[in-house]
Amino acid sequence: MLCHLMAGAVRLVGQSLPRSIRLALLSWLLLQSSTTLAATTPPALLSLQDALSRTLQYSPQLQQQPLAVRQQALLRLQAAATPVPELTLSAENISGSSSQSRGLQQGEYSVTFSQLLEDSAKQQARLDLNTAGSHLLQQQQRQQQLTVLAETVRAYQQLQRLQLLTLWTEHRRQTEQQIVQIAQQRQTAALMLAAEVSRLQLRLLQTGLQQQQLAAATLQARAELAALWGASADFDQVEPLPAALPPLPDWTLLQQQLQQAPQLQSWLSAERLAQAEIQLAQLNQQNDWQLGLGLKRDQATQDTSLQLSLSLPLGVAQPQQLALSQLQAEQQQLNQQLDQQQLQLRLQWHYQQLQQQASQLQQLQQQLLPQAQLLVRQSQQAWQQGVLSTADWLSSRQELLQTELEQIELRAAFASRLLELQLLTGQPLLQQGGHPLAIRAPRQPYRTLPASMQAASDQTSTGPQS
Repeated sequence: MLCHLMAGAVRLVGQSLPRSIRLALLSWLLLQSSTTLAATTPPALLSLQDALSRTLQYSPQLQQQPLAVRQQALLRLQAAATPVPELTLSAENISGSSSQSRGLQQGEYSVTFSQLLEDSAKQQARLDLNTAGSHLLQQQQRQQQLTVLAETVRAYQQLQRLQLLTLWTEHRRQTEQQIVQIAQQRQTAALMLAAEVSRLQLRLLQTGLQQQQLAAATLQARAELAALWGASADFDQVEPLPAALPPLPDWTLLQQQLQQAPQLQSWLSAERLAQAEIQLAQLNQQNDWQLGLGLKRDQATQDTSLQLSLSLPLGVAQPQQLALSQLQAEQQQLNQQLDQQQLQLRLQWHYQQLQQQASQLQQLQQQLLPQAQLLVRQSQQAWQQGVLSTADWLSSRQELLQTELEQIELRAAFASRLLELQLLTGQPLLQQGGHPLAIRAPRQPYRTLPASMQAASDQTSTGPQS
């Protein structure tokens, strides 16, 4: 629509102009319009649900899982196969050292059909072994999916942290720039030394350098996140960390969920696989009979006879296989008990850390942050009255900024710790409706400052004048 309007304007204004000038004018208007549209287009926002969906579909690590499933299906066909009959053709006495040897005319020829009489329990044992292997493969693939998705969530959380740090650094730069302007005005009025102004300007330059470093780190974090699904970053931002913490999970419920954890399920599947191997090894200790039936033709006597054969191996083909399978099963059971205890201890440790972080964050938001804001207001008022030095007033500002930084780091650490609990218990990384457990993204624009930072910014914007 905009292009049609501009073209109409060019036709109306430049009807008397040459064609080349009208084309140049139209190109310039198109360039200006594209620049305006690019400036007004909001940045591409990537949600956690989209990131996880892309990882599931295009992750190079998960692309090989269907191949393993097809291979397991082919192994099941092989396990279900029964011994096939054998056809044996033989010829005897078709050549000799005697001068009376007549070759093929005096030969003896036989044709024999033989069949291995296998116990049907062996076939069922092979099928049970394949079934146990399929269950173990499913658990391993599920655990691999959770691991890959956890890497995506960690990379997503790192971007959320960097975005908050970018906002915090920009807020700090604006505050320091306002302070420098006020300090320059006081220097002009001979109320402040030039050295103090230079120190403030140096701090402002250092903050600008930190902004550049954060921008480079954010660019790299976006590339690392997109690399998890094998693509380049086509987004500019991710959803912000929530200001409010999600409720702590119930410890009793976590212990119950731990029994269904992917690691425990993998261990149980591995134990069933070991038992199936023992059962198959026990059955393989029993030898199978081989029955043969055939015809034999003696050309010299023109006689045809019926042949019957029965063969049985002497001894066991693999006597050590059963003992080896039993030893592996015992070792697997012992490792499972040790790993289950370690898993319980890890769950308890992560839960305690999560409780401590939640308590620290609550204390910081309800006590430390309001006290730091009160200190800034009181210091600002005392500085305006000439009672407090500039260094002390700046120190109060630094205390507030440091408290806000601790709040950002604690919020990011809490989300990361909650993710570890989800991985241990095997809970889904997304709740119903697409909202994540570890990061509950609010529907608000990224450029919105947290309430504490916005209040501090408003206080600085009404700072003292000379």
